[in-house]
Amino acid sequence: MRGRPFFAVDVGGSWVKSAQIADGLVERVERERVATSLDGLVAQVGRVVTDSETAAWGLCIAGLVDAERGTVQYAANLPLRETPLLGFLAAVTPPPRVFVNDLVAATVGEAGGGTLALLQVGTGIAGRCAVDGRIASWSGPHAGEVGHLRFRDNGLPCRCGNSGCVEAYGAWGGILERYAHAKRPAPTPASLLQEAEGDVWARGVLEDALESIGFAAAALVAAWDPGTLRIGGGVAAEWSETLLEAVRASLSESVLPASPPAPRSSAPALVTQPHCWAWPSSPALRSDLVYANMCSCEEERQPFFTPTSTRSSPRSSSATILASAGGR
Repeated sequence: MRGRPFFAVDVGGSWVKSAQIADGLVERVERERVATSLDGLVAQVGRVVTDSETAAWGLCIAGLVDAERGTVQYAANLPLRETPLLGFLAAVTPPPRVFVNDLVAATVGEAGGGTLALLQVGTGIAGRCAVDGRIASWSGPHAGEVGHLRFRDNGLPCRCGNSGCVEAYGAWGGILERYAHAKRPAPTPASLLQEAEGDVWARGVLEDALESIGFAAAALVAAWDPGTLRIGGGVAAEWSETLLEAVRASLSESVLPASPPAPRSSAPALVTQPHCWAWPSSPALRSDLVYANMCSCEEERQPFFTPTSTRSSPRSSSATILASAGGR
């Protein structure tokens, strides 16, 4: 947003991140562990917004958001079930100018006006697709929730209440639950990679995670045909090329082959399969774009969504894979 300060709050499954923006630039980003109760979360967001001393603010959150009603219908990794969140927040802070799903905001930011799909791999797993910089508006908020596709029959229990979901195997929340059930010390994404090199059980956990994430990525690409697939989130940032290789393999095995596009001239292509390309990600971690797009939303009124009937066709049937960072 040009000329006026704006404060953005991003509530994920593990962290509450916030940023002050002025003249379209992020001045600072702060984060703290997310509260584990509804009352705690409301108080936490209220305190963060009040401390910012900024009148205009926006909220994005990891859950099924109904912006018109001001509710979060469901959040697998937060204590929110048909929760009138904006109503509760009204007691402690002025209403936000923007209220949107976190992955919608992130996808619009990553797209930068273009067309791509974003798969976030962090505490949870989900994807969205932007066409010409906007998310298509559907009949409900479930589009892109590939983390709750059934990955294995009669599989591990998921936080959503079902079993065998992608998140139960590939999301960091699911991985931590597997470690807790096995009475093993909780790992970090980086330490799990190291542990898997010499521990058969840990190797199995990692292989399950990589396979499930690849399954989700293939579903996203097959459904949307986005031309570009960006992988983001805290786990993705740590696993880097290990994860990208697994996603490339899954796309090659699971998605209808297509003629590869000519490599872009703006960056060297890392070619591993005829079906997909990857370019090195920007040195600047692009999670800041979540906040920048919340600013543009406040200014432009509706930059996030476009009616389904006005969507343009994706540019290519093969997937360009890009690494990113940020977190769900």
